[in-house]
Amino acid sequence: MKILNSFINTKSEYSLMQLRLDAIDNLRNYLERERAALLVLKDQHKDILAKIDAKLQELKGIEQELFYKIAIKGQNVTKAVDRVAMNNDVDSSTVWRKYSRNVKNLLEELKEKTDIENKADRR
Repeated sequence: MKILNSFINTKSEYSLMQLRLDAIDNLRNYLERERAALLVLKDQHKDILAKIDAKLQELKGIEQELFYKIAIKGQNVTKAVDRVAMNNDVDSSTVWRKYSRNVKNLLEELKEKTDIENKADRR
């Protein structure tokens, strides 16, 4: 009887070990897929940061400050315009009229590029 119990226990342990090994293999596969996806996202974010940095280098003065406050700081456009106008001693209507259109176009261009890249990567 002792041999039979030992056989049953050994068989149960063997089954549990096999299940655990299968679970480890599944986890390893999942982690590899997740790592690959994270590497793709990392590259995308690196490209986006490089584009934003390039735009910041192109712009000067009020346009640069406005772009920085909207794109980098994430401020509301109206609040950013008001603060930039106050910092530069100009009327906010001047900032709206002369600078916000150009910054808005740059932000839309940047958004379109990132949207196109994200759609291409999803395919």
